[in-house]
Amino acid sequence: MNPNHTLPALSKTLSATDRDQAPPLKHGDGHQDLSTISSAKGPTPVVSAEAAQETILFYIKTQKLAVYENRPMGFINRTSWGPQAVPLLSQNRSSWDSRQLVPFIGTGSKPTQVTVVLNNLDDGSHPFHLHGYSFHVLSSYRADGRNGFGSFNPYETPEDESPGSWNRDNPLRKDTIAVPRRGHAVLTFTADNPGIWMLHCHMLVHLGTGMAAGFQVGKMEDEDHVHGVDASAARLCDATK
Repeated sequence: MNPNHTLPALSKTLSATDRDQAPPLKHGDGHQDLSTISSAKGPTPVVSAEAAQETILFYIKTQKLAVYENRPMGFINRTSWGPQAVPLLSQNRSSWDSRQLVPFIGTGSKPTQVTVVLNNLDDGSHPFHLHGYSFHVLSSYRADGRNGFGSFNPYETPEDESPGSWNRDNPLRKDTIAVPRRGHAVLTFTADNPGIWMLHCHMLVHLGTGMAAGFQVGKMEDEDHVHGVDASAARLCDATK
């Protein structure tokens, strides 16, 4: 019972010489670079630097930690997501466990404009998908080589000094973005759809190992989901019977 098995993926096993002589990838006449493409519509400014009312910074990383038996786990801001037995919408936030990285976005008389910065610390890109919204891609950048990172922290670096170029006039509108390896992507959306919405890597193996976060959009006076009584208090009633 050999635990390791090797099977040829092609009709013959490729040698190092075969790989070295592989023809380069050629693009057709209709090739489009999605990292630089713009909206097909005319100039329609999305948001100015002053108008962004909420900025959320995420760092994405795959790690193997002893506390998780050295299994590859997906992390966002050092949090590896996992589902709870009771749906989050049926609880208030005080009952959520430590694996729920879900920033609260409060809305008032006007919807909140949200800017999300996704920094990818891995050596491969991650296709990130947002539920409940489509977003505009303001910037995307990939570092050259593997000697550094192209991360962007808007709290430390001004926008005009960040790596990459910005497009606020006619940015592409999407619901999934490939965050470049050792790089970042900057997204913006208007938080006008109340609820709890997942943001996750669309590679299911990465989602399954915890590479997910989310947003909770609602009014600050939403007592049931924000300021409600901790559900664990119900056990006190049973204890007095």
